[in-house]
Amino acid sequence: MLFQIYRTFFQGSVENLFFLECTKTGILLRAALTYQRGPINYLPIDISTTALHEAQSNLKYLVSDVCVMPQVKNYATDDFILPSFDGCTFVIYIGVSIGNSSKEEAKNILLHVYEQLKAEDVLLLSVDMCHDPSVLLSAYNDKNGVVADFQFNVLRRLNREFGYNFDLDQFRYQPVWNEHKSSVEQHLQSLCLQQVKCIDRFGEKTLHFDKGETINMIDSYKFSIEDINMLLNIAGFISMVVLGVEFHLLSNVVSLNEGN
Repeated sequence: MLFQIYRTFFQGSVENLFFLECTKTGILLRAALTYQRGPINYLPIDISTTALHEAQSNLKYLVSDVCVMPQVKNYATDDFILPSFDGCTFVIYIGVSIGNSSKEEAKNILLHVYEQLKAEDVLLLSVDMCHDPSVLLSAYNDKNGVVADFQFNVLRRLNREFGYNFDLDQFRYQPVWNEHKSSVEQHLQSLCLQQVKCIDRFGEKTLHFDKGETINMIDSYKFSIEDINMLLNIAGFISMVVLGVEFHLLSNVVSLNEGN
């Protein structure tokens, strides 16, 4: 897919690869280097210093001719700076993480990216597509409990690092489709009337949960083609290509910056 994008949009070299996430980038970087056979600047942005350090260390063994310039930022809330380079900038926002931001946050992220690009630069964006709710809920409620365990791990960390005493056996994972928001809400539902205490250096506090009460851990927004085109257009991009995958759960959207 990356080769197709290069062939379609780039006549010269890409000097700057700007990732809003720094996982699974080795494959893409190798593809870029194979195509253009020249050095590339790679600018990952992540909130985790550890993740950035690991990415930088791993890439030394996976690819050559890549200059890694990480930025520790929360790209949903912080102002990140895209340095100016000669040649094209290829912004890659994959992993469908934009769906974990509200529509307003997603618009602001894309607008901030747009404001720093030139007319010949390109954005590759991946999103989760709207689909049959039963299929979506099945994906979020996998039989191995991987997604559920990810949410329960938040409670484990609250217990371990912040002095809470959540009893994980008294909660169950429950994904819910919200038609109005076009999102899958991931809830942890209390199985009984209970109290959860937190004892830390600030003192003691108590959280009360009724039976059936839920904690909405995260919203995962889904998009129609019209939704994503509107979001891109509001930010100033032109949607050029939509590349779907099996079951239409994911769509990769390539957009050209109109210029400022």
